[in-house]
Amino acid sequence: MACLAQFSWMDRKLADVQQLLAHLTGWFVVPLWLGIGQTPADERPPFGVKVLDSATGSGIPLVEVRTTDHRRYWSDNHGSVAIDAPDLAGREVYLHVQSDGYEAEADGFGYTGLRVRVESGRVRELTMRRTQVAERMGRLTGQGRFQHAQRLEAVVPKWWQDASRQIVGQDSSQAVLHGGRIHWFWGDTSLLRYPLGNFRTTGATSALTSATEGWRLQYFMDRDQAPLPMCPMFAQGTLVWLDGLVSLEDSLGRSRLVAHYSHRASLSEQLEHGLVVFNPAKEQFELLTRFEPDNQWQHLRGHPLIHRQANGKEYYMFGDVFYHVRVPRDWDAIQQPDAYESFGPLEAMGNRYGWRHGQAPMTQVEEWARIQGLTLSPSDAWMACLDSETQVPIRLHRGSVRWNPYLESFLLIANQLEGRSMLGEVWLGIAPSPEGPWHRLIKVATHERMSYYNPVHREFWDEEGGRRIYFEGTYTTTFSGHDHPVPSYEYNQLLYKVDLEHAQVQTLIGDQ
Repeated sequence: MACLAQFSWMDRKLADVQQLLAHLTGWFVVPLWLGIGQTPADERPPFGVKVLDSATGSGIPLVEVRTTDHRRYWSDNHGSVAIDAPDLAGREVYLHVQSDGYEAEADGFGYTGLRVRVESGRVRELTMRRTQVAERMGRLTGQGRFQHAQRLEAVVPKWWQDASRQIVGQDSSQAVLHGGRIHWFWGDTSLLRYPLGNFRTTGATSALTSATEGWRLQYFMDRDQAPLPMCPMFAQGTLVWLDGLVSLEDSLGRSRLVAHYSHRASLSEQLEHGLVVFNPAKEQFELLTRFEPDNQWQHLRGHPLIHRQANGKEYYMFGDVFYHVRVPRDWDAIQQPDAYESFGPLEAMGNRYGWRHGQAPMTQVEEWARIQGLTLSPSDAWMACLDSETQVPIRLHRGSVRWNPYLESFLLIANQLEGRSMLGEVWLGIAPSPEGPWHRLIKVATHERMSYYNPVHREFWDEEGGRRIYFEGTYTTTFSGHDHPVPSYEYNQLLYKVDLEHAQVQTLIGDQ
């Protein structure tokens, strides 16, 4: 009773103070405890939108949702967007939606989106039709891959976690199955704590699961829980890029990870290059051998393919796009430049191609020049790529070649240089051999305002005997001419899936 009496006395005193303040200032003071039992606005569940693929029912990542006053949100890996804007609560709002390779139904004025009433805890669904062959699966790297879904209290995969609380961007991945786990390595890595992150290669491992079951990355970290530089033998502040990653036995029969390194002062200036070998005890690479600066092609490169010849001899085959360089799958051979061969014309002006020593591989530009100069027939070419629909020539930039057991053919996944976008168009081709020939291609993914470079087919995630394949690449504004990075997606690896039973893919099969 004494407690109640005390509050009653306090209430009367507060009322007197409120009347006095209201008289002096024109403001009415609300007791703080009147909010007790009410949910603060910033703790109420946000309003949500989930964007679904009309064909599969799966959420679509990387969909831009924009209000008419240009507030922008992008869907996460779940296809969800959480909109937490107190000033919009209870109001009708039109949301524009846009995503490369997908389209929503347009109204009479051509707008694509939906009108919603923004209500806390409510989630509206919107379907979009996929207009490209590849289905977008989501980000492999970076922070908050399911950040919106979590805020909306949606069910997210149990395997999901942010593997590092610092890593926000990772460029151009290398990956290979080694010792029962997938070993991953990336180039330049952006960190939350400072714009200049790790530029001496970042590494991680993951279990061999399917792409849909998840990719729980376990990074190699230092004592401060920052990514451990994989190439510590080079000075901090310089760049070290790895490619040509392979798993093979050394001269003692031990299974080793080897990669080509490029130590660089800048994007355009290489200081040295050679091969490095992974030391699992230190969880870092060590120098294996250096190559001469003028060695431009006689070394591991890109994403090597193991190819067994009819005589049983195994080679690593590789290239920036076209796999026109090979070396025996042997510890000593990969360290000897003279062991490398290139694929090209066997005679100065001849049309017959084959493997040769001591000559650099012919480039796609050089082959096109021969065709235009009427010294090579298009039917005899190996890199004369054309759009299967328009017959327009396609100049490819980077990619990978992999054997596909479902089609019993080799698959090329590569991005285009100076297509509809600078580096954002991704193409697929089918050929009877890893060398090619690559003549007719179909576009499987588009990124009209962005770059999507260094795409690679991850064959260890193939499903149903290779019917469904997955590829990833770096999604970024770099080289695109577009000045507005997409939050969380910028400078990260974006994954796609292709069903080889798709009608457009099937049009290529008759050419084989």
